[in-house]
Amino acid sequence: MNPALLITRPEADGSKLIQELRAMALHPRVILAPVMEIRSVAFELPDRAFDFLVLTSRHAVAAAQSYQGLPALCVGEATAQAAREAGFETPSVFANAEALLAGVAPYAGQRALYLHGRHTRGRLAERLNSAEIATEDRVVYDQVACDWPPQICEEIMAQSALILPLYSPRSARLVAENLAGFTGKLTLVGLSEACLEGWTGPVPVTTVVAARPDGAAMKMAIASQLP
Repeated sequence: MNPALLITRPEADGSKLIQELRAMALHPRVILAPVMEIRSVAFELPDRAFDFLVLTSRHAVAAAQSYQGLPALCVGEATAQAAREAGFETPSVFANAEALLAGVAPYAGQRALYLHGRHTRGRLAERLNSAEIATEDRVVYDQVACDWPPQICEEIMAQSALILPLYSPRSARLVAENLAGFTGKLTLVGLSEACLEGWTGPVPVTTVVAARPDGAAMKMAIASQLP
C-alpha cells in the first residue's frame, strides 16, 4: 500500500493544502490530523496612527479590519490573498520573514503595526525596530495544541508508511509527541532545516527540505515524495 500523507496543520490550512495538491493532479491517500487549533484572543489595538501593517499569517487578517486603507506587507501568498480579499493593498509579498526584513529599507522612518499569533519565531518586531521602523505588535490569535482523537490516532499508528510535512519547529515537536510509538516507515518533509531539527519522534527513513521556505516550494517537496 502506498504511504499515507499525514497533514497536521490546523484544519482549515490542512484542507486548503489538500485542495492545492489535488489542483496539481496529485491525489494521495490523506489523513488530516491537526495538532493545533487557531483561536482568536482578546486584544487591544494601539491608539495611534501607523503607516503600514505587517502580516505574517492569514489568521491575523481579520484583526486588521480597523486599519483598512493602510498597505499591508505580507509574508506568503496565502496571507496576501486573504489581505486583498479583506480590502487591503499588498504592495509587497515576501516569501518568508527573512525576505521581509531584507526588503524593508524603503520603509525606514515609518511606523508599523505587526499582528501575529502567540507563538512566533525570529523576533520580527524587535528586528524591524532595529531597522529604524518604529514597530508595535499585538498577539491576535493563539495556536492551541490539541491531541488526536483515539480513532484518528489508531488509524495513523496502523499505517505501514507515512509522509509527514512539517511547517514549524513547534508543530514538529507536537507531532513527535503524538506519533510516539509509530513503527512504520516515516518520511519527513520540512519547510526548513529548523523544522527537522525540532523533530524528536520516531527516526525517519528519509528527510527532505523544501528548496525555499515558502508554500509553493513546500508543495513541490511533498510532491517529490508521493508515489
